Amino acid sequence: MSERRPRWRASRAGIINVFEYGSQVFEFGDGRLLLRGPNGSGKSKAMELLFPFLFEGDMQPTKLDPFGKKARKMKWNLLMDGRYATRIGYAWFELRHDDPRHTPQYVTFGVCLHAHKEWDDVKPRFFYVAGMRVGLDFELDPDGRPLSRQQLHELITSLGGETFAQANHYQERLNQVAFSYPTLKRLGQQIRLQRTLRRPQLSDTLDEQLLNELLSDALPEIDCDLLERSSRRLEQIEESRVRLDTLKRNAQAVRDFAITYGNYARAELRERRDALREAAAAAERALAEHDRCEADLAAVQVRLDQTVAALEQAEAELTRLRAAERTLLASPEMQAADELAHARERAAAAGEQLARTTEQQTEAAGELARAGERRDSEEQRLREAFNRFQTELIRLGELADAAGVAAHGQLAAGLEGDAAIGPIVEQLERAVRERRHPARWKLRKL
Repeated sequence: MSERRPRWRASRAGIINVFEYGSQVFEFGDGRLLLRGPNGSGKSKAMELLFPFLFEGDMQPTKLDPFGKKARKMKWNLLMDGRYATRIGYAWFELRHDDPRHTPQYVTFGVCLHAHKEWDDVKPRFFYVAGMRVGLDFELDPDGRPLSRQQLHELITSLGGETFAQANHYQERLNQVAFSYPTLKRLGQQIRLQRTLRRPQLSDTLDEQLLNELLSDALPEIDCDLLERSSRRLEQIEESRVRLDTLKRNAQAVRDFAITYGNYARAELRERRDALREAAAAAERALAEHDRCEADLAAVQVRLDQTVAALEQAEAELTRLRAAERTLLASPEMQAADELAHARERAAAAGEQLARTTEQQTEAAGELARAGERRDSEEQRLREAFNRFQTELIRLGELADAAGVAAHGQLAAGLEGDAAIGPIVEQLERAVRERRHPARWKLRKL
């Protein structure tokens, strides 16, 4: 339930020296007052003297009497049908404004009523004071004697309040402080409705037409701008309803999607959890490997430092040896050693040349052997050719004898005596020798 907006509420009300009341204070609870009692105990009279009289200050009998009759005037309520010749009385009410941010504020409205048997009507003096409370901050009847109108004016003025001789001025101040209606007419409509609704036995004398008019009059006039804004609001409500239906459908679709996506997300989460575990295990292994590598690196760094130290020593030793080398190279013994080295190089070169020569000699011997084999083959072919030639000569001699040629006999005789074939034999031997000479020349060359 929303918190009530701070506003003015009735806190107390009082009647002093009016009708049969001496000094009576009514305490309100949360702005409400309940009067209980038998008939004739003064419940209706209290309402007649307080509300709505103190809201407008109109003392007409028809407005004072709850039944709307012209029975008794306010003068009767003071003089009590001649019981008093003159009498002063008061009716007042107190409003309280509660604001959590501030301390409670109080205002008091009321009226001083002075009647005399010689006067036609009561002479009122209305008053208003802020921040002062009757019976607590000031008294309207000190020592049991009500203040006169002049005394009231002086007292209220000294307290920073105001007094009014006219009811309409009092009503303007009341509306300004407590109700804030735009006009006094609107306040009068509300008071008229209150007066109608307060009638006793309202259901027995209810005029429905009059009540309808009163309720209609009590309602504020419809503002055209407000009506236009309301129509726009109705259109906005329809648009909002359409959007709401769309949002409901979208919400259902989102819920359905959320179920599907939740299943997917859980599966994906499991996969990523497994991957994370594997990554964590790999990270632990990598960390162990990193620690091992750091240990190896430390060992390598130690060895590197040792190696650098050894290298520095080796460089120093190399420097020393180079200096010694330069000294040794400059000595006569080193020069002789150089000559010996050169001689060794020449001997190694001569050995290599000898090896090559021996290889060539071996190749030449092989070639000579192959040439001898060819020579023997050629001599064999030559003998075979000579034999064929001799056979042919014999066959030709036989043919010549048959033909009676004498020269062939000579040739044959020459062949037998080797006289006529000498040149031929020499030519053949020369050919053989020419074949032998290249091979011997090559061998001698090797």
